[in-house]
Amino acid sequence: MADPNSSMNPSPTPPPGWSMDPKDLDYEDDWVAEDGCGTMLAAKYKLERCTPIMIRLDPHNDVVLFESGGKFYLYSQMTGAFSQIIVPDTLDEIIAVMKGERRRKNLVQKAIT
Repeated sequence: MADPNSSMNPSPTPPPGWSMDPKDLDYEDDWVAEDGCGTMLAAKYKLERCTPIMIRLDPHNDVVLFESGGKFYLYSQMTGAFSQIIVPDTLDEIIAVMKGERRRKNLVQKAIT
């Protein structure tokens, strides 16, 4: 019998250099607070609630992968660069591409301005 506490779809593990830790994502300050970057992005670009998924911790350019309205986005907290990931369109596939586990080598993105 299957363990009722196990998940059929376990959470993916982030690529090297990325973290899914809520503390690293600064969830409360950046994504819940009224003046947080996630809240401000949602307001500026008329997005639904933004949910951070993982962050690439880089002292020169932190980049956040987040979801809004079933779509995935990348946002550079340092430069303000913002793009929607067009292909692939599922989190598992996005992470697999980022890890180099798929034939596709790059994410197809559309810059948001």
